[in-house]
Amino acid sequence: MTVGDWRKRLGLQARSSRGRTNSGSSGPWWNQPMTYRKPKQTARTQTTWGSASPKKILESIALALLLSPGDIGLILARVQKSIHLRKHPGRSKYTILLTHAYLYLRSPQASRPPIGIRKFVDVCNTAAYELELTEIQRLVRVLSETGLIPRDPNAVEWIKRQEYLLRQEFELSQDEIATALSLAEIAQSDQSISGRGPNSLAAVSVYLGAECHDHRIEQRRICSYFGISEPTLRNVSDKFQNIPQARSIIDNGKE
Repeated sequence: MTVGDWRKRLGLQARSSRGRTNSGSSGPWWNQPMTYRKPKQTARTQTTWGSASPKKILESIALALLLSPGDIGLILARVQKSIHLRKHPGRSKYTILLTHAYLYLRSPQASRPPIGIRKFVDVCNTAAYELELTEIQRLVRVLSETGLIPRDPNAVEWIKRQEYLLRQEFELSQDEIATALSLAEIAQSDQSISGRGPNSLAAVSVYLGAECHDHRIEQRRICSYFGISEPTLRNVSDKFQNIPQARSIIDNGKE
């Protein structure tokens, strides 16, 4: 007995070759309702659920993430391929959708500054789509092991890809950018600090690079831009001071 026969016996709709039910007017899968969790108001609040199409979910966070209609189309195509290949059994489509949106923003194809994972989670929760940090981290790890996603940009690539925006946002000079790139290159090759996230290394490199030229940037602003916490910025900054080459650049800049 074929799958089609079983579906007919159970009273289910037949599926098309693309894995959608043939309901005539249902339309593409990205316009079909998808359940999602709403953020809890308090720890004791019960989980509440909402319903929206994958396309609608992406459109509602598009402004905060600078996603164009073309970007949304590419993300939906990646999600469709990923689900078709069954690379993440047991995961909800809602989580898969948001994870692919995050991974797209970190890929070179996005042609924009990569976003930190904590900042992405904050954007989703602010838009009323509950997403836990550990939840997306686990799925990113699963997708990484399948080879479906490219490697994350390193600290130097982070700065190069967003040089224009950095100069506009923090009024950085070309010399300050050059110093930040030098610090980032030293940091990512040093064993004592190479385990840190590339966004943390990039943030500290820009922060210290500006300081070398007597340009003070508020820690709050740089942390918000790169999606890291202020304690992380300070801790990594201290580690930079322990790298001889980086220390030399910092000391020369302060003279």
